[in-house]
Amino acid sequence: MKKLEGKVAAITGGTRGIGRAIAGAILAEGGKVAVNGRSQEKGTEALAEMEAGDLRGRRRSATR
Repeated sequence: MKKLEGKVAAITGGTRGIGRAIAGAILAEGGKVAVNGRSQEKGTEALAEMEAGDLRGRRRSATR
């Protein structure tokens, strides 16, 4: 059993930089991750690159 198995983290700004690194670390330890960010392109790229584990992404609405 990995350290974070059964845990879930929601990470804002998880599609790049520090947030993305944190998401990857949590996935590596068996956790589930939900990330969000401002760019659909970066989000799609992050989801493709971090396909291992349980990762979910959601695009923020373009309208406010």
